[in-house]
Amino acid sequence: MEQVAFEAPTSESSASRALAYVVALILVISGIVLTFRRASLSPAIATATGLLLYVWLFRTQPQVKYIQYLIIAEGGITYIHEFGASARRSHYGWSDIQDLSVLLASKGEEPQGLVLKLKRKGLSGVNINLPICSHNDSLSAFSAASKWLSTHEVEAEAEA
Repeated sequence: MEQVAFEAPTSESSASRALAYVVALILVISGIVLTFRRASLSPAIATATGLLLYVWLFRTQPQVKYIQYLIIAEGGITYIHEFGASARRSHYGWSDIQDLSVLLASKGEEPQGLVLKLKRKGLSGVNINLPICSHNDSLSAFSAASKWLSTHEVEAEAEA
């Protein structure tokens, strides 16, 4: 079987860009209001500056990237909780997982995703919730993880 990976969209955003959008909006609105109140073209400079700032911000918008956040492979399940420099990831080997279940938003369960019941020493019977973005991804992840878990259990029984 092959590894299965699920991706989530992410983009780099910053407070300075958000502030620049607000400044551009204020410049455009104030320029339009002053143009109508004074009946002159001098406030149009503020409007033009705001529009240029908005166009520049729009054209230099960071690209959306898709980053893997859930990987189901031969070694187990890897879940990435946070992206970037402070990335947190958890790995659960097939020998650590006692049982799998799925939570679905369509059944009124929040958050939706995978639930792993662990059999690690000191964590036996503990449920770990791994949130997944969509209903279809939850079902696909459950299906793939169930196949890998059953394959691992059959191999473990054959070795014993």
